[in-house]
Parts: sequence; structure tokens; C-alpha cells
Amino acid sequence: MIRKVIARYGTGGSYWKKRHRCIDGKGRVPKRPSRTWQVWNEPNVMGYYGGQRATAEGYGRLLTAADKAINGSINPRAKTVLGGLTGSQSSGFLRALYKAVPHLNSRINIFDQHAYATVGGQRVTFTAGPFDVSMLSPYPGATAGDTAQFYVVIRSAFQVQSVTAVVEGRSVALDFSNGVSWTGKLPLVGLAQGPKTTTLTVTDVAGHVLVRQYPFSYDRAPQLTVTSPQANDVALGGVRVQASCADDFGGPCTVRVYTPDGGVSQEPNKLVASGQGSIDATVPITFQAGMRSLVRVDAVDALGAVVARDIPLYWEDGASLTQAAAFGTRMLDVDATRLLYADSSAAGVALKVRGRSGGAEQAVPIPAGKTLYDAALTAYGVAFTVAQGGLYDWRGGSSDLVAVGVVRCQFHPHYVGCSSNGTYYDLAAHELRGFGGTLLDVADNGDAVWMSAFPFSVHRFRGGTESVIVPVGQTPRTDGVNVVFDDRFNNLYRYDPAGNELLATTNRTDYDAENGWIAYPVPITPGFFNNAPHQIFTRSPAGAIRQATSFSGGAVFRSLGPSGQVVFSTSPASGSGAPLLYASAAPYNTPVQAGRVFAENANGEAQPRIRWVGDELYLLLGRAALRVAY
Repeated sequence: MIRKVIARYGTGGSYWKKRHRCIDGKGRVPKRPSRTWQVWNEPNVMGYYGGQRATAEGYGRLLTAADKAINGSINPRAKTVLGGLTGSQSSGFLRALYKAVPHLNSRINIFDQHAYATVGGQRVTFTAGPFDVSMLSPYPGATAGDTAQFYVVIRSAFQVQSVTAVVEGRSVALDFSNGVSWTGKLPLVGLAQGPKTTTLTVTDVAGHVLVRQYPFSYDRAPQLTVTSPQANDVALGGVRVQASCADDFGGPCTVRVYTPDGGVSQEPNKLVASGQGSIDATVPITFQAGMRSLVRVDAVDALGAVVARDIPLYWEDGASLTQAAAFGTRMLDVDATRLLYADSSAAGVALKVRGRSGGAEQAVPIPAGKTLYDAALTAYGVAFTVAQGGLYDWRGGSSDLVAVGVVRCQFHPHYVGCSSNGTYYDLAAHELRGFGGTLLDVADNGDAVWMSAFPFSVHRFRGGTESVIVPVGQTPRTDGVNVVFDDRFNNLYRYDPAGNELLATTNRTDYDAENGWIAYPVPITPGFFNNAPHQIFTRSPAGAIRQATSFSGGAVFRSLGPSGQVVFSTSPASGSGAPLLYASAAPYNTPVQAGRVFAENANGEAQPRIRWVGDELYLLLGRAALRVAY
């Protein structure tokens, strides 16, 4: 626990790497990592031990364990502070503490006695022992592989001159070059497997010599092969684990599987299955659906040597989901005949196109020094962007740079639209345009809509012509038939040259248009829309208005299908867990749970990705393409 606290709040701790805000929300928490750690408060007072008697022996054990933990933390130079003593008997407690911990001076950097303690003219004089040694690696009782890596912390009254470690006649002189600990490596190859003893000899400049022995075991970790699951798989109700192990010394080994226990912690700490030499079993999910968490598969041999793999998975519980495909490490797109996925390895990220029947693959080259940001299938191949800013067009050969400085784009079979500078690319004509405003939507027929800066007018590009269609408006969406926009006064309209049609009064922007259909939010209570629940309505190509959702807590629109299908999310009835994802087709009587809404990915995009292939609905999550039966 102490090491975890220091790893969070000490120098270089994880807490300081995040941009936390102060409780008033007006500023950032100042970066002030702790470099000193005080062990307990007033250890000579019974009240801080839950009514138990305060003893120097008990506090000595606590202090020693805490100091060893501090020395073995990510901040081994952090200072240990004695718990502040108080009362008229503080000096007597301190004398008893030195008796209980003879090397107390080597355990404490700072002594603390409270200013209000009644000490009179008491004086305590002590003589510290010469050495205090903490063997952190190989830790007593631990297992070392072919090389014993020594990590020893020594506190001494005099400067340490030399430290030597010996194992069965093999020796190594440890080095103090890092200024914190004595380190060194000793090869063990050729020694018999089993229990070993390190004989450590410490000598200081005053001629004091300390010889101590520490037990450990020599045993190489078993070999572990995990076939399933793979990183970023989706677990639907359970996860199949296929793994095997082999002990290098020919002895037995056991494969074990751990999952989170269903509590707050995401640590895989619950043993759910094991097998001698191998395992092939489907293990249940007890962790909260809608979370990305870990499954741990490890192998342990007869001497306790362990090798483990932590495998990140997405935990899903949608009964309507079936896995259509799973490849690489991240599924990016799907159409009727192809899959597009990214595959990460030590060599970097590869982008690949795979046929859905036959499995033929093609690699899409990513320019050297560039980091893939997003990608999609087009009618001609693949279009993708890189994090450094750049839009590329691949059609089977090299990847051609089309535009610079763009990252976030919408991809369509024949067109690409990017928000930066209103960038618009016609894939068929190889034609690039820049509309100057904030491009917000591109339709499959090539229509594009965007809004300009003040006075925030809505523009449309159609058939090679740009025009202002709404003098004052923002956040337009189009499907090539309809244009939906916000008039900047919390009114949502459908554009009509003969007179705009009011759809709803709301400040929400979760609306869209597709194939003549429109989906949009309407507040449950008219006139109340700030952070208030909404229901999703649709407008058919013929103009019919229909309510698509009816959950009492409202819904959030996610996607609109080509035949008016609506994908939306709601909060769970219990108020806990990830939002539920539903799919529903007109007349919207029987919404089907299609899984969960996961946390945003590194691109700030909600997960899963939603893709329509005709009327087929797919969710792209992790490395999988999941088909939804609705």
C-alpha cells in the first residue's frame, strides 16, 4: 500500500501527471509531490491504535516495514519521518524504541517531537549500530531466473566501502553508481534448480564487516502460450481462454485464469479457472459490462516461478450481438465486401484491408514517421489521416498525400470532408476544395454544409456551386436531401426554401439526416431543455413525425439508419454502469439492447463505432465487428 501511495503522490507520481482541478473548479491542483513520509502520528499514545496499548516494539515493527517500503518505492531517496512523539513520557518511549530497533538511526531521516510535549530537561543519548540492510532483489524467499539481479539498500553510520554477493561460489561486487542502492547481476546458468542462498558481505571504511544470508530459489519461469483471447477482443457473456505452459526444467506447471471480481477494482484478482499444463475453457464475466478491463493468464511451476500476461478486453452483454469478424488490434471500418483494421506491433501500426469472403489482405502503407489517426474504406480503396496532420488517398499502390494540416474528417465512399478550413475532397475527380468555414457534414451525393464565422451563416455546396442557404444558423447536417440546423436561439429547423420547418426547441446537437430521414431530440418537458431528458423523434421522407424512444429517463441519439432505424443510448435503470445502447426500427415499438456505450477512445470518439451496411447494423469495438440483430 505504501509503495502504491508513493507511486501516486510522490515524485513522478501518476496523480501529478493528470490535470486535476481544485475543488472550486477555478484552477489546477499545483504540482507538489511529497518527498517525505511520516510513519504514524503520536505512536506513544494509545488513542491512535484503536484502544490497543501503544508499545515501542509494535511501532518499531511498523516503522521498519514502512521504511523498507519507502526504500523500495519509485522514490527510494524519499525521507522517512518518525511519528511525532508527545506527552511527558516521550523520551522513555524513544529509549524503548531504540532498544526494539537497534539500527533506528538507519531507519529514520527526520525525528519529530511535538512542540507541545512536556519534556522538561530530559536528554537521551544513543549509539547507532553500523549497518541496516534491505535486500530488495532477489527478495528473501523469491524466485530468480538465469540471472540474479541484486538490488540492496544499505544505511550505515560510516561510509560503505564494498558489498559482495556470493551464490554457491559465484560472486559479484555490487556497484553504487546510481547513488541510491548497491546493484549487480550474477549469472546462475549451470547451477542446479532449487533453493539457493545469497551470502552478502558489507564492509565500511571503519573496518566494520556485516555478513548476512538471504534465501531464494533458482528457477526459470515456465513458457506460456496464449492462443485466446487476444488483446482488444470483445467478450460476449464470457471469454474463451486457450493457453498452455511448459516448464524449462521438465517439471509440472499450471495455467491459471483471473478476471476482475466485479467490485470497484479493475485488477484481475479473482481466480476463475485453472488447468494442469493447458486450459481450454469459457470463463464467465463478473465485471461490469461496458468497461475495458483485463484478463490475466499466468503459468506457475512446482517451485513457484510465475509468468503472466495481462490481456485487455471489452466486456459486453448485448444478447443481440454476434461477432462477424475480429482482426488486428482495432477494427476501423466495414462494408459489404471488405474489412479495414489496424494491427499494432513492436514495429509500429500496420493498416490492412481484408476481404470478407476468401480473406485476401492488402497492406496500406503509412508514411514513415507518421502516426495513424483515423481511416475508412472508400469506393476506390482507403482514405486515412495522420496525427501530424494530413489526409491520404490509397488505391492499391502508394498512399498519396491529398491535404496537409487536417486530422478529423468524415469519410464517404466518394467524398471526404474535414473540419479544418472546410477541407473537401472529391475522390472520383481527385479534386480538393477549401470552403474556409467549419465543415460539419458531407453527404454521399457530394453535398456539403458548413457554417462560417460571424454572423454564423449556413452554407451549402451542391453541384459545383456554393451558396448561403441560412443567413443565421449553425451546426448543419445534411444527407443530400435535407439540411437540419440550429438557428442559434435553441430552435432546430429543417431547411426549406419555401419556409423552414421547426422540428424542436432544444440546445442539443445530437441530430442527423440520412436518406431523406431526420432524427432529432425533443425535450420531455416543453421549454425545459438545459440538461433535461429528451426523447428522440424521426421525420420520414414523406414528412411523418414519429416518437422513436419512450424511456422515462430520456435518450441520447447515436445513429440514423437508411430506413429510419435509430440507435440511441440511455442510462441504466439502476443508475450504475455504462449507458445502454439500443437499436430500433420504425414503428419503434420494440427497441433491442445492442450493448453498451464505452469510454471514448484516444481520438475522443465514442465507442463503439456504428456502421450501416445497407440495413445491416454493425458495432466496431476493439478488434471486432459485431452484428446487431434488431
